[in-house]
Amino acid sequence: MLGIDPDILCHLLNVDLKAREKVQRHQRLGEEKEWATGEEISKLIMSNHIREIHYPEWLTNVVMVKNSNRKWRMQEDFIDLNNACPKDSYPLPNINALVHNTS
Repeated sequence: MLGIDPDILCHLLNVDLKAREKVQRHQRLGEEKEWATGEEISKLIMSNHIREIHYPEWLTNVVMVKNSNRKWRMQEDFIDLNNACPKDSYPLPNINALVHNTS
């Protein structure tokens, strides 16, 4: 996104320092999924939303999911990275407490 300061856009993850970096094994996609993935990646590269990287830490696989309109949607499998991030020390508020506080 041109014209926006990277300090505003950059996000750092709170990864546990004891966690070991993990690279997921490459999973092969079917021919239809491979074509849809290539098309989606091309769109993201052309819009400068993503770029090629040259470091393999915390790489994730792409998961292709069909939308209700029968088109493929690309998602990432962040299960290993999520396991390496510490959980929040505070739980989400209970719906009953929210309703009580609102009234």
